[in-house]
Amino acid sequence: MAVSPALLSQYAGEYQLRPGLNLTITFEGNRLRAQATGQGRFELSAESETKFFSKNIDIQIEFAKDDKRAVTTLTLHQGPIEMKGERQ
Repeated sequence: MAVSPALLSQYAGEYQLRPGLNLTITFEGNRLRAQATGQGRFELSAESETKFFSKNIDIQIEFAKDDKRAVTTLTLHQGPIEMKGERQ
């Protein structure tokens, strides 16, 4: 699914999954990429305007906005694990 670059750029930032474990989302070349603390970077593909997945690893990420339409959290799904991260 194609998502506008303007919307994708809103997701870029640092999200804390737990103390010492952050997920950094970057916007480069009209693509989103993710990197967890101490791990490799991977590209995200859009499933919808708020849901993304990796083609290489079993991971899904869903972004959430507050009532002012600002991106505030993401939820990472990896197999049976679900972690919510707040934007830093």
